[in-house]
This record gives sequence, C-alpha cells and structure tokens, in this order.
Amino acid sequence: MLQLVQNEKPFVYNKELEDWAKSHDEQNLGKTCRWKTAILLGETEEGKTKKAMSMFRGRTLKVSCNGLPFGILPCLREFDRDLHDCIVFDEIRPDQILGNRELFQAGVFPVKLSQSACSQHEYRIWCYGTALIGCTNSLSLPEKSPTLAEDQNWLSKNLLVVKLEKGKVWYVK
Repeated sequence: MLQLVQNEKPFVYNKELEDWAKSHDEQNLGKTCRWKTAILLGETEEGKTKKAMSMFRGRTLKVSCNGLPFGILPCLREFDRDLHDCIVFDEIRPDQILGNRELFQAGVFPVKLSQSACSQHEYRIWCYGTALIGCTNSLSLPEKSPTLAEDQNWLSKNLLVVKLEKGKVWYVK
C-alpha cells in the first residue's frame, strides 16, 4: 500500500473543493449547524475516489455504495470521530442521499441508521462537522418521480457538486 501511495501522481487543485475542505476545520465547530456534502461527479477512471481519499489522508473511512438496494447505505458502524475526519461514499446514488438527508447534512444531531420496525440492528452515529464526500458517475433522478422538483431542489441546496471539464482527470498526467 505504501508503494502505491508513493507512486501516486499529484492531484489537480480545485479551489471550490479545497475551500469546502477547509470549512471543516475545528474552528468552525460550534459556528456552523450543518455542512454540504461534496460530490465528485464524472466519468469512470477520472480519479474521483483517489482524489476524495487524498483530501483527509489517513483519516478517512471509505465505504462502497455499489449494489445496495434503493435508498440503503453501507454500514457506517466503523465510523469513529476520534479516527475519521471524512467519510467517502464511493459509487453513491441520488436515492441513497435523498433517503438519508439528515446524515448528508453532517448536522448537530446524531442520526439513527439501520432502523427497522423492531430496531434490532439500529445504531447511531454523530458526524457533526465530518467531511462527507460522494463519488459518482451520475446524479440523475427519475423524470417521472412525483417529488422530482423537490428532490432536485434539496440536492442543489445541500450538495457541492464538482465536475471536471470533459476529458480532464483529477490527477496530473
């Protein structure tokens, strides 16, 4: 693993993304009620996940959202505020974000996850001020959804979507 990190090419600078990352400094705790989730949106092999993992190097929990049912997130029980400054949600879909809006605002209150009628597997996490980054190839919503306008509005107000120009990548070639 160390050799892979040593052989990484440098990542491109993106002011909007770097400013967003700086907003998660400890000095903003207690001053901000919630944070936007950063979304790295783009084609496969652009280096989105590697860029996301590099931003809070060594203090990031990465989870894969790939293949999960509608609205369901991967287990976040491993999240530890003392160890993690960031959670990267790789291959995330809009339904997973919209089905867990309170989590993706990294707000003041703890969030219950894995809830069910009997709460047998329920757990809580408190990710206030934690940087949340989603990596995805698409943020498309079903056009026939009865809540399309409301969902698009929520996503536009609560996500920082960063997309590179066509043909660009997140690393220096």
